[in-house]
Amino acid sequence: MPDPFAQAGYLPLPELSPYVRHDRFEQPKEVFKFIANTLARRTDSNHAYHMADIGCANGELLYYLRQRFAHWRFQGYDLTPEFIAAGRAYPPMAGIALEVGDLFALTSTFDIVSFINVMTVMDGAEEPLLKLLSLVNPGGLLLVDGIFNVDDIELRAVFMDNSRPESRGIWRREYSQFSRCSIAAILADRCRSFDFEEIPMNVDIPRRPEAPAINVWTFRDERGRRILTNGTHMMLEKTLLTVQV
Repeated sequence: MPDPFAQAGYLPLPELSPYVRHDRFEQPKEVFKFIANTLARRTDSNHAYHMADIGCANGELLYYLRQRFAHWRFQGYDLTPEFIAAGRAYPPMAGIALEVGDLFALTSTFDIVSFINVMTVMDGAEEPLLKLLSLVNPGGLLLVDGIFNVDDIELRAVFMDNSRPESRGIWRREYSQFSRCSIAAILADRCRSFDFEEIPMNVDIPRRPEAPAINVWTFRDERGRRILTNGTHMMLEKTLLTVQV
């Protein structure tokens, strides 16, 4: 029997993805709001920063941030042409540069770099983190979200979504969890400072049984916190890693 871990990789499946639609642009995610508030605290309100979002999908995050920081310059890169095309086709995105691009092929540098909803598809943390750091100008910021375990335990998970014909029978890798301890070891002596902040969920998201793998919903834990999950029934406890380079 073939090894599912050897077979599995990141597979965007644009035909199933919400990132080819435009309805979500006016419904910003809670993580976007948290990132915007973090940037407001950590930047000079009078400075015009140049920011890149790597793995930007259709540019939803950049669209939201431009509403908060209209004097900044924004650039987005993603590997999936269909996502970039969807963002370019949305008229209010005019002025935000979107390009098909691979993290490891980028050479430009920026004041701020974000890597949102991407770290969990990585097999390891060191290679992408070091590359991301190389794209940030001295004194700049790197923001990475992920499932960063407070315990020194790591997880690599693969899944198969047999609920839809487009994804049936395909092993996919999308839920890598890295420990904060291992991230700290990578960043040691490579930056000025870094910290982890839990990203709160401030809204209830209902379950949509017709698309269990690609749609998240919330449930409450014993402390009353809203926790994200999906068809894997894993707890997707999002954390924002902010690095001062």
